[in-house]
Amino acid sequence: MFPVSDENPTRTYPVVNHLLIFANIMAFIAQFLFLQGAAGELLERQLMVVPARFLNHFSLTEFGTILSSMFMHGGLSHIFGNLWYLYIFGDNVEDRVGHTNYLLFYLCCGILADLAHIISDPSSTVPSLGASGAISGVLGAYLVLFPGVKVNTWVTWYFRPKLDAWILIGFWFVLQVLSSAFSDVSGGGTAWFAHIGGFVGGIILLKFVLKDNERRTGSPYSYANVEKLPLPPFIAAFLVLYGLAAIGFAAYQHHAFRFQTAPVLQPPARALPQPAKPSDYSAKPAVSKPVSSKPVSSKPASHKSSGKHNHKGKSASSNGVKSNKRAAEQNTFGD
Repeated sequence: MFPVSDENPTRTYPVVNHLLIFANIMAFIAQFLFLQGAAGELLERQLMVVPARFLNHFSLTEFGTILSSMFMHGGLSHIFGNLWYLYIFGDNVEDRVGHTNYLLFYLCCGILADLAHIISDPSSTVPSLGASGAISGVLGAYLVLFPGVKVNTWVTWYFRPKLDAWILIGFWFVLQVLSSAFSDVSGGGTAWFAHIGGFVGGIILLKFVLKDNERRTGSPYSYANVEKLPLPPFIAAFLVLYGLAAIGFAAYQHHAFRFQTAPVLQPPARALPQPAKPSDYSAKPAVSKPVSSKPVSSKPASHKSSGKHNHKGKSASSNGVKSNKRAAEQNTFGD
């Protein structure tokens, strides 16, 4: 069910929403113009969120990857799907909460989304990027503010149902939860927990602001109320999120989620020839035994015992190599 439009006119021009769309497009163009080749790919990876790197080497620069990754995308379909949802639903949220509040709300939802992704797999070395976490928060706010608004959707050329916003967005959220439960993304894919974290975080954050406005004004927010939603709660929430991330994850830097490296298997050292021992002339001379008078059998001597010894030695060697390989595999992170 692809949303085409919503029957929800706005009173103000969504300047912040359009600027966010423009910034994402410019960042996408810059990725393919300047981040090419080995050096460009290395810089691009430094701008993405890598959970294990974020936890082990936490700094203000590393925290900045949460913001930089929000404006990066992996392909045309990725950026088109994200920005189309932002275009359909973001303008109404901005119209209701105000321009500055909407910008802070968008950034806070992106931070919550990335933190949820990091917590879901803290040892992952796969980088993540995209604006879908922040846009998921916008969808959560739309669900709270306009649950009964009709949304025109497209399924096929002959089936274009008109659904309530809560049905469309609710179906989308259920799909994210089911996908996170049954998808294996150890080697990459869609960061389902980022979508879930951004969506739930956006609802909680907006509910918090609505409650604060109701307490301050004595009535719930509506179009009749000319006072915009209060700015301080959004600023406070942004600073609290930053402080919790800085303090909490910095504490893990020396205690948990350490990078582990596989031990390098060195070839066994070749034994050097040992010098011959000097003769001990003080030793007693060897006494020769008389030769037995029994006839010597023409049957060749059996090498069963020596063969068995050699087989055991080979097994021990191969088992040692296998145990070394197994130890190396256990200490290696998989992408």
